Amino acid sequence: MAGDTEIGGTGRAFMTTPWTDIVRMKELPPRERRRRLGFLIDRYWQPVYFYIRRTGRSNADSKDLTQAFFAKVIETGLIDRTDPVKGRFRNYLLKSLSRFISDKHVRDAGSKPVFPPGTLFVEKMSNAEIPALKPSHDSTPEKEFNRQWVVSLLNTILLRLKQMCEKRGSSDTFKVFERRFVHRDPSTYGANEQIARDMGITARQVESHYKKALRWYRYLLREEVATCVEKQSEIEEEIRDLWRILGQ
Repeated sequence: MAGDTEIGGTGRAFMTTPWTDIVRMKELPPRERRRRLGFLIDRYWQPVYFYIRRTGRSNADSKDLTQAFFAKVIETGLIDRTDPVKGRFRNYLLKSLSRFISDKHVRDAGSKPVFPPGTLFVEKMSNAEIPALKPSHDSTPEKEFNRQWVVSLLNTILLRLKQMCEKRGSSDTFKVFERRFVHRDPSTYGANEQIARDMGITARQVESHYKKALRWYRYLLREEVATCVEKQSEIEEEIRDLWRILGQ
């Protein structure tokens, strides 16, 4: 659709998959390689970290092992992109993580991860304020990984949507979306009228802002998911799976 093309702009041509990012990192000079490794960890560390925490490890050990896992992904070629049938990146990363954690060296509480030369500790992960892991009788490391994957993905999309709205001079569009979609109260009636009064605009303008933001949000969701699946036909299936995970 023309509207979707306009939403994407020229930036969509530069969207790469995590598969290609990982493979290309092997060919980069050390400084750029460390920068890209930092970006990779920044994007995907939370689901990996919470998986490890759910295995019973401490906060500090989980952070160390999160870094060690991503370093091993790059250094030892856990992902060989010569095979075109890898499926969804989420599932592949989860399987790779499960194998990594089950390794005897990693299971040994007395051993420290050995980082490849040039691998730097990621400051953002080190200093991040991580919420305490709530006790749960039915949450497994796999369930925790998938739930945090969805949360991280949606947070990324919200940030991109906010930046898009600000760039287009449509800050009110994001404000309305936050009120209607992110912080909505299902028991509240007349939301448009209340938002309109608070923002000093009409209820019709509120609805227009919301529909615009929702269209952009859906576009960004599909774009983000598309980078983590092998086939275009898997996008809708993955989105349905993500909503199912979030509702558990």
